[in-house]
Amino acid sequence: MKCQKSAGEGELEEGACATEFMNFMKCVIRTECFKSRRDISDDDDDEGREQKNDELKDSVNSDETS
Repeated sequence: MKCQKSAGEGELEEGACATEFMNFMKCVIRTECFKSRRDISDDDDDEGREQKNDELKDSVNSDETS
């Protein structure tokens, strides 16, 4: 995210932050940190997964406020 904020529009179009963005998206997919609460409760997984997702969201939010 820092890369996207510091890069200009032209640089972004040329792929300036492609690696950082792809790493971020891999993290999102792996952790499902942006999954809706409805989707989480519909999962057949254990309740620990919901708690883990909440902890990850809190971690992401604390990084954004720093």
